[in-house]
Order: sequence, then C-alpha cells, then structure tokens
Amino acid sequence: MPLRPWLVLAIAFVVVAVIAAAAGNSRRRRDVQDKLMGMSFRTEPLLVNAAERSAWDLLNRVNLGHAHVFAKVRLEDVVSAHAVDGKVQSAARGHIKSRHIDFLLTDVAFRPMLAVEVDGASHRSERAATADEMKDQILASAGVPLVRLRVGADWSAALDEWRRDQAEVSAKVGEGSSHAGSRH
Repeated sequence: MPLRPWLVLAIAFVVVAVIAAAAGNSRRRRDVQDKLMGMSFRTEPLLVNAAERSAWDLLNRVNLGHAHVFAKVRLEDVVSAHAVDGKVQSAARGHIKSRHIDFLLTDVAFRPMLAVEVDGASHRSERAATADEMKDQILASAGVPLVRLRVGADWSAALDEWRRDQAEVSAKVGEGSSHAGSRH
C-alpha cells in the first residue's frame, strides 16, 4: 500500500524536529560549558555548623504548633522587595537575594511563622552587626518574627519568650473577635 503524501510529510516533520532538538541540546550544552569556563564544583561537607545543628535539634524537639523546620532558606524566598521606583526596588532586592535565614519555621500550610538566626563568634564584627540589623529590619517590615539564638545563651528561654509573645497576640486577636461578636 503506497504511503499517503500527508503521512510522508508528517514523518518528515517528526524527523526534522528530532534532529533540530538534538542540535539545540548540543548547542545549549556547549553554551553552558562556555559559561562555566572549566570551573569545577564540589559538595559542601555540611549544610549547618555544630551550633546550627544544636539549634536544629532543639527546634525539632520543642512543639511550636506543629511547625515545619527548614534550614538555610533564602531570604528572597520568604520576603519580596516592593517599591514604586525600579532602581529602589532593585537595590532593595539586592539586600535580600544573596542572604539566607539559618532556620525558617512555617505552619502546616507553609506560611512563615518564625525566622531563627544562630549568632556565634562570626556575628561580633561591625560588618556582621550591620548585616544582622538589615536582616532584622527586613523581616520586621515583612511581619516575620525573628529570634536570635546567641551561642552560649539559653535558647529555650528565647523560644519561650517568642511563644509568650505569640500567646499574647492570639489573646488580643481573640478579645477583638469576641468583642466584635458581642456587638451584634
């Protein structure tokens, strides 16, 4: 049975598409190799240091409302920069895009509940203090509570203080809704 012209055309189209895709993949692979300029990469030995590991263990032991605990979350994944002026917005984004939070606790719906920073000796320099203050202000502006766990301090007390603050906020919200309900 002779092949119909439309079937021959369809087969030819598929063959050309496969060849073009293979050529595109090869070209893309070379482009990426050129951009990497022969660099090599290695896995970092640990994602967290010893103090951060202790904090991770504590955060996973204490009950913080069934929170999910994430390590080394990009600040830009938690907050976004907004400004009317494009240059200002670009500068603001520059302050968050290459920074991370040591730990982020989210609720069961993955909404940020609490940022946790573990502050060791590296946080004592003026440069680090300025970076910490910037992170503090950015998170506060976005409405994300931050707890700083200082190496050598009582971390349970810091987390208990945050829990008390949360309970006070919940109580005030509850009072507001009960008052609103009694007006009707």
